[in-house]
Amino acid sequence: MNLYVNFQGYDFGLIVIADGDYYEPQLLEVQRTKDRALFKAENFRRGKEEKHGNLNLELNKRLGGISWKCSVEGFESIHGIRASIKFIPNGKVILPIPAGVEVELEDEDSFTAPLDFARFVVFECGDKTLWVHAMESPFKPARIWVSRFGDKMILDVLSEELARNRSVSYESPLWVLEEVSGWREAVDKYRIWMERTYDLKPYEKREDIPEWAKKIALYVNVYAHSYTNRIHYTFNEIEEILVELAERFNPENTLIYLAGWDGRIDMTYPDYRPSDEVGGNEGLRRLVDKAHELGFKIMLHFNMWGVDYKSPFYGKFKEHQVRDSEGRPLGWSADHNKDGIREELFAYISPDYDEFRRLLFERISSIIEEFKIDAIHLDQSFAYVNDPKHDVTGGLIRLIKEIKEHFPHLLIEGEGINELTVGVIPIYHVIQSYHGWPRSMKPHPVFKELFNLYSKPVGHMDMDSIAYPKRYRKCQELYDLLDVIPSLGLNAQYPEAVGAGLGEPPPMPSLDSAEALLTFEKARKYLERITCT
Repeated sequence: MNLYVNFQGYDFGLIVIADGDYYEPQLLEVQRTKDRALFKAENFRRGKEEKHGNLNLELNKRLGGISWKCSVEGFESIHGIRASIKFIPNGKVILPIPAGVEVELEDEDSFTAPLDFARFVVFECGDKTLWVHAMESPFKPARIWVSRFGDKMILDVLSEELARNRSVSYESPLWVLEEVSGWREAVDKYRIWMERTYDLKPYEKREDIPEWAKKIALYVNVYAHSYTNRIHYTFNEIEEILVELAERFNPENTLIYLAGWDGRIDMTYPDYRPSDEVGGNEGLRRLVDKAHELGFKIMLHFNMWGVDYKSPFYGKFKEHQVRDSEGRPLGWSADHNKDGIREELFAYISPDYDEFRRLLFERISSIIEEFKIDAIHLDQSFAYVNDPKHDVTGGLIRLIKEIKEHFPHLLIEGEGINELTVGVIPIYHVIQSYHGWPRSMKPHPVFKELFNLYSKPVGHMDMDSIAYPKRYRKCQELYDLLDVIPSLGLNAQYPEAVGAGLGEPPPMPSLDSAEALLTFEKARKYLERITCT
């Protein structure tokens, strides 16, 4: 009886996560050939405690690697199976998480990451590249841990059951560890599988994108209300910005993203009415009319699941608040009062709850119809949550399809994408924040190469403003790597480190600044490129 078994040069171990704890199966070899090994376990230990059940593990040799699949039964509620592989040669770890990263660990360092965007990881190990993946549908969450010890690494892979489907039995997907020629081969193979599985269409052939959107070459990010209790620009001031902007780049190829139009960001959901402080209904109507007169398209910011804790809707929908896999309620917090402590701002309500999704649909529809806007942004759409009761991502997909059914010429944008949502979100905000990751983390084009064929990235709502040249140029370096639609940040927000919102905000960034002119030039080159193709 062993905790680890050896196969094709790897030491392979398992734990079963179930019944509120984890258990170590006592593996017994049933059969072994040159290319295949079968193991079973009937006894599981946790310290001195012992449980009985049934586990079957199948290992197979593959060209340049191995595959494994495991099934288990006999517990009250099985959360998943975590496999441990010793050893992988030390090298770079490449992950398809926004906006694509590579990590080269220091000795005795480690990190963990979810595989919620696409279920694979690539290891560049000196003279060879190893690819670990699970290409099975329906999608179930997974997570990896990577630890370095000297010139070797240990890889752990968690295959997790959908929390709402947990039961006395569980079967993992088929996981494969194989050698490939390089990370691009791995991405191409996964992308082809993803395209077939989710029936994806190239961006230029997507039917859920209005034709005008395929010609967008400049994305302009502007706020009315800020995160602080200050106003960046009123609707009248934004009109003036658009008049000036039209003189510098063709409005017909420009999309204007407007956040904070309904009040202080993240603090008014799900009211979605124009803020009186920046111009109210009439101000927004004039702004949209002026934008259309000039030739611009207008996108407004919404949130896919937000309900303010102070809203009367929270009590109505509280029962359907999104929870993590352990049943803990989730919501958004931020330091809005600038005391260094994050405040709870709004709850996440699952869009798969019909009544809440109907409310979102009605509120969004009324704004589209009343103000004739061209596009909407659904914030936090990147999030994948293994909720015990709700199919959160499924609810988001239904919401998008219901909106598109009624407004076929509307463009719908998300904050990030994953393999489940790329088929319904044709344009998305790049996410680029990884707190607590190793210092050796660097951006990598893996995410771009996986998704850009189907959906186009634009600058994030919190992208740096041209008011801060050094930060703006650093941000643009990443956007160039990711082939982002050229994006212009006009928000005059102080860096958080020096007290966002304290004192008077800086003046309107000049559209004749070096940073603005550089972005306009990028937009012209981007337009030439997409026009030629």
